[in-house]
Amino acid sequence: AIAEKTTSSAKSISEKYKPKYVTTDYKQLLNDPSIDLIIIGTRHNLHAKQVIDAITSGKNVLVEKPLAMNHEEVAMIEAALAANHNTIVTVGFNRRYSPLTQKVKSIIENNTSPIVINYRVNAGYLPPDIWIQDLEEGGGRIIGEVCHFIDLIVYLVSDNIKTINAIHIPPDGYNVKSEDNVIISLEFEKGSIGVLTYTSIGGQEMEKERLEIFINGGSMVIRDFVELQTFNCHQSGISLKKADKGHKVLIKELSKKLRDKDSLILPFDRDI
Repeated sequence: AIAEKTTSSAKSISEKYKPKYVTTDYKQLLNDPSIDLIIIGTRHNLHAKQVIDAITSGKNVLVEKPLAMNHEEVAMIEAALAANHNTIVTVGFNRRYSPLTQKVKSIIENNTSPIVINYRVNAGYLPPDIWIQDLEEGGGRIIGEVCHFIDLIVYLVSDNIKTINAIHIPPDGYNVKSEDNVIISLEFEKGSIGVLTYTSIGGQEMEKERLEIFINGGSMVIRDFVELQTFNCHQSGISLKKADKGHKVLIKELSKKLRDKDSLILPFDRDI
């Protein structure tokens, strides 16, 4: 079943995907005993409430990032989960599940020394009047998208963040927003370092994402999730026919988790 905001969009979705039914009231899905999993892909300011509604209805949840807009909303979700501890809540951090990410993870998983990660995102320009840029509705691009890239750094390092520092281009009042052009450095408890460069002022012909990992005399580079290069790692790289950012594997792994099978899906307290 699918819940859409308006009658016209519900009709369009129904014709395209042929679900059992379409509704403009998402709570109809929550009250449907035949539904086990709710997938939330609404605007960012609605995520926390809809996640909590799903949890209290006994539904498992896959929510597109961000999970919430602030710490208070996260705390409310955690409280709802504590009262419904058998419920599975997963955030759509799909890049973890890319085959290139998993290959990097397998190379560094037995490493005991600090690693350095440099992640550059050529995000592209979004106009200030789009909903994602609205701090009330979309939270801006740091909350709305940068969380994706910070998550991937943390996932690969597998350690708690000790300190965070950020510098940004001052906004010009219209064309340049500080949320669009920022460098964030992460210091981890066991000594690893992560640096994220996120910019909206780069050239469109340049690749969007480049992830560099330096470890124990070896290096790895993920280019736009279509190629993994390895240097002095004693393992070869991977070249895909097309980009794979892990969306399908995320769904497969969540399916395993829902059936109590071994899965790459992390516990909720490691998923936020």
